[in-house]
Amino acid sequence: MKFKSHFLLFGACIGLVLAGQAVFGDSPSFSPYQGGRPVKDVPQKGPIVLELFTSQSCSSCPPADLLLQDLAKRQNVIALSCHVTYWNHLSWKDTLSREFCTERQNDYSRARGSQSRFTPELIVNGHTSMIGSKSYAIGDALNAFNGELLAVSVIDDQDGYALHIPASHKIKKDHITVQIVYFGAEETVSLGRGENSGLSVPYTNPVTQITTLSPDALHDEDSGIIAHLDRSGMPSEQRGFAILVYSKNNPNGSILAAGQYLFPSVSPKDPR
Repeated sequence: MKFKSHFLLFGACIGLVLAGQAVFGDSPSFSPYQGGRPVKDVPQKGPIVLELFTSQSCSSCPPADLLLQDLAKRQNVIALSCHVTYWNHLSWKDTLSREFCTERQNDYSRARGSQSRFTPELIVNGHTSMIGSKSYAIGDALNAFNGELLAVSVIDDQDGYALHIPASHKIKKDHITVQIVYFGAEETVSLGRGENSGLSVPYTNPVTQITTLSPDALHDEDSGIIAHLDRSGMPSEQRGFAILVYSKNNPNGSILAAGQYLFPSVSPKDPR
């Protein structure tokens, strides 16, 4: 029974072990795009949210981690690495793992009527699941969902940050849930044990905290909905935060609007 449970968990980490090992081999020309097909850089008409559920102990995750690093450089792409905990029973504990990431992945699965979870899983705009290293599928999603989300703007003011959520027939003050997703700077971690032992893997925008704004923090105006984030209530040493707007009836389903803000003073961490 113990062997069977470990075998099933291993099967959740989709992909080739060799692909993960090749990412950080001696060949500098290795591409993170499986099948050698890069994701075409199509200009986005609005934000697109890519949430990668990953783990440092998942042998097929490094190609997806590299791919997300590349995609995060593109205009309007909001890229988030959410590190799950269910691989931590193995010989290496993910240094960036958060229990709320495991719960978030489960919530996304339930919202679309699924009971499956795996790594690396990429969730696009809160509603479409795919293997996070399959560049062709991600490229298709970038095209299919181009312009799907409204853009949330952020203005830095004296006390914090003013958020502006544009008005639409779907976005009403009493009908939405607004999440603030804080993330740290890119961090390269040297993995000392486990199936990725010996690799140094870069992790892009690792999620550190998620908060939900109180409905009382949202204010209707003619141009849309306004909210304010106090600087004093933010976690320290973050690279930035994303704003994700959901329907109140489906807080872990399709995203309606999104935006992000990057703090100008934060630089990437040194490799461990």
